[in-house]
Amino acid sequence: MNILISGLIYLTIFLTTAAPALSLLELAIGPVHIFLFEIPLAVLFFMSLIVLFIKGGIHRNKYLYLMGSIFFLMLLALFIGKMYLYDTTTIIKGLRPYIYYLSGWIVLVFGGKIVNLKYILHVIIAGLIIQGLWGGYLYLTKPLEIYLTGMRLPYRTGFWIPFVIFTMVYIIKDNVNKNYRVKIFIYISIIALLFVILILNMNRTIWIATLLMTLMYLIKYFSLKNVFKIISAIIILFFLFFVTLNFSKYGQIAQKYLERRFYENTIGKAALGSVWKNNRDRIYNSAFIAFLDHPLLGNGAGYTYSWKVIKMWTVDELIDKNSTSIDISPLDILVKNGIIGAIIFWYFLYVVWIEIIKYEQNSKILEIDLLIIKGLKFYFPFMVLMSFNLSILFGYPAAITLSIIFSKIFLINEEYARE
Repeated sequence: MNILISGLIYLTIFLTTAAPALSLLELAIGPVHIFLFEIPLAVLFFMSLIVLFIKGGIHRNKYLYLMGSIFFLMLLALFIGKMYLYDTTTIIKGLRPYIYYLSGWIVLVFGGKIVNLKYILHVIIAGLIIQGLWGGYLYLTKPLEIYLTGMRLPYRTGFWIPFVIFTMVYIIKDNVNKNYRVKIFIYISIIALLFVILILNMNRTIWIATLLMTLMYLIKYFSLKNVFKIISAIIILFFLFFVTLNFSKYGQIAQKYLERRFYENTIGKAALGSVWKNNRDRIYNSAFIAFLDHPLLGNGAGYTYSWKVIKMWTVDELIDKNSTSIDISPLDILVKNGIIGAIIFWYFLYVVWIEIIKYEQNSKILEIDLLIIKGLKFYFPFMVLMSFNLSILFGYPAAITLSIIFSKIFLINEEYARE
């Protein structure tokens, strides 16, 4: 049974990481549309519920009660959604973020030994590589379709890239002294590939977060040697990337779009209008109005945001935009669960952060696990920062990967606390 559960966990992590490459594999079950990656995820969720309620077997620790609080928020959101008579399909869509988190408590049911942090990292890397290969295929075979969607169709889970890159950096730093040249070459190759995917991701939030992480790393481990190595590596990677693009007609299209998106719409005169006035101001306005209508308990699962967006390829023509979620995780939680839900969720993140610090300080943990957690600790504040412009913490299916890692951390910390 444990082998089956482990396989389902790694399969779910892989599919959620490689989600853009598999996004066309969508199934209709009645009025509800589910993606391929949600099938093993749903199996994990319901299997943990069945074992929990039938056998009552679960590892009782602080994380169990935190997950219980997420379960409470889900039931509350469901009740409020039903009370406001939302459509069943939209309610189910609204419950997805909670289910993504709660699927991770499968580790609490079957124990921390069913997952391994090293394997989780490897599966995330494999998912990102598949995503990169799929994106390259689309750029070569469907350039017009990619261009019309803003050059971002192939890459939608790029927020894992900074975590993997800096975890690889920590691993390389540890392996240099051990003279593991082959391993170091493999890790550097992975970083180079992820760097390309990071650029093609076309996501300014992730670009900025990665830049801030790089600056923070240079400050934290300042030496002229480190500065020279990192700046040299970045210059070489940029040079090779843009030289490669110039060999292809479609690559030149991508390069022009990159230049416009970065120089004009990120750091140029059009930055404010591109980042804020085209969408964000209307999203915030719609969300704040909804929050103020029901500030204490929120609007429940199934609440549909509505705002105006500029129609693509027009200057000022507006069309209606409706969605059951938005790209601002903290605000989405406020709207769905109100002030009470926001307090519970931020407390959840605070406790997780404390446990990550405890885990890193544990001298009995395997060295590779410590390096991975070191990478996660470095990435965690920036991940929270990105959540103010991406639905990383509340909405994206990658929440199950976070939940599984958190469960593992809590179980290991408690195991060594008892010794």
